[in-house]
Amino acid sequence: MKKISKKQAREIRMLTRMKEEEINTSDIPEIASSFPRFMGKFYRPIKQSITMRLDADVIAWLKLGGRGYQTRANRMLRSLMEKDQQKATDVATRAARLEVSNTIKTATAEFGLKKPRNNIYYLPAGETVHRRVSND
Repeated sequence: MKKISKKQAREIRMLTRMKEEEINTSDIPEIASSFPRFMGKFYRPIKQSITMRLDADVIAWLKLGGRGYQTRANRMLRSLMEKDQQKATDVATRAARLEVSNTIKTATAEFGLKKPRNNIYYLPAGETVHRRVSND
């Protein structure tokens, strides 16, 4: 490994002393939630050796493609895992939307709000909302 220069060492020391808030990260792109998917051939997740019992016909089917049957099996499992994770994200998003929708319906009924076409809620003319907040 190549040694670092005195200047580089000084810069590293200076950076390690900086607080997180002081570091300018404006030139660094945001990381997508699906970051590993976009790394292409350079993405190398940590592999773990395991023993797994699979049906003989499944192993035979995987081996029909020749060499690399374990890699194919891993890709299939990863694809299934990603679909399952996306499904969980979709369910959470739908649940959040439903909660917002129910909150809007409750507020509309409670305060007598009227909903025009532009989705902005207005009180009937001349009315104000007074809501008592209790600390119970």
